[in-house]
Amino acid sequence: MKNLNHYINKKTADRLVIAVFVILQAILYSIFTWQDFTNFSDTTILKYLAICLCLLFTVYKLPSSSIDGLLVFLALSFTVLSDTFTLLINDFFTLGVSLFIPAQLLYGLRMKFWAGKPLYKSIIARLCVIITVVLGVLIADIFDGLTVVTAIYFSMLIYNAIESIFFAKTPKKIAFCIGLWLFICCDVCVGLYNLGDVLGVAISKQIYDFASVMMWGFYLPSQVLIVTSIDKQNACRLTLK
Repeated sequence: MKNLNHYINKKTADRLVIAVFVILQAILYSIFTWQDFTNFSDTTILKYLAICLCLLFTVYKLPSSSIDGLLVFLALSFTVLSDTFTLLINDFFTLGVSLFIPAQLLYGLRMKFWAGKPLYKSIIARLCVIITVVLGVLIADIFDGLTVVTAIYFSMLIYNAIESIFFAKTPKKIAFCIGLWLFICCDVCVGLYNLGDVLGVAISKQIYDFASVMMWGFYLPSQVLIVTSIDKQNACRLTLK
């Protein structure tokens, strides 16, 4: 009976923490989205705080989630580091974007733990994707550091998003899948926002304004869904062969 009461109390506390986390994120999201639409004030600190809260949530989940929580925690750590450069400092963009690459590799590893499939197949597949992307950038003659790391990161994100569809059979795995696809929507908006500067392509003010707001309109929900998808994984089924 004592163990049962402890389990119920722990489960209730866990639900309470999740509810508080989601409510806080919803409040921050509403505030900075409204401010972005109205150009009321700079929202950098609010956005950065929201991402740091996602990392803090993964820290809370670590003791009860084993390897699954650890991988998401590490991925979010790289995400926060990336946002520190690209958002907070607003400089060193090549370094900032490159930090998203290990985050995506960790998400890919997470799915391999889910499947219990051989790791070498994933390594070979991702290396092939990276080599293809780099060759594509070279052929297009737009070889520079930021372009290369962006292409590699985005290809890894798409790879993970497609792979996650095949795991989307439970609520938490569905949340992870949706989170990755929202991540892609965010990056599409980032691409539209920077289209004029990178390729010199003229875009309408409406598209530019929409992209500038919705990049974070998609980004924060994606991170909230990803961190709340952390599940209890007691067994390590990953193999190298």
